[in-house]
Amino acid sequence: MTDQNVFVRARPWTPTAPFWCTVTAYYQWGQPITLWSGGADSVRLAVKVLRDRVEALADDLGLPEGDEQLLWLDAPAAEGRAADDLAKGRSHAIAITHGAVVYIVNATRAARAETGAAIHDLLCSA
Repeated sequence: MTDQNVFVRARPWTPTAPFWCTVTAYYQWGQPITLWSGGADSVRLAVKVLRDRVEALADDLGLPEGDEQLLWLDAPAAEGRAADDLAKGRSHAIAITHGAVVYIVNATRAARAETGAAIHDLLCSA
């Protein structure tokens, strides 16, 4: 039996799903924390996960129905725009501010390396 270290092998990372969704908390001080992440097999499923995560975050934060940060949930074209963004290879993110924390709910193609830059742009424009 040979002693084999599987961590030494160089293997390219391959995403398990074509779309990736995350919920990340950005604090005024310190490093951001990923609170949730998961994959989606299709644009439609990624948009559903995005919506579910926004609703779950709103519930966790105790945001009242009708809060202006949650208007995305009720906008007729919101899911269509998210689906269009994802289908065209762009990420789609929703920002929710609560106290000194900005939460970003993001959906993107799993192989997108520039997602961090897109989130940075979203944070700087908020």
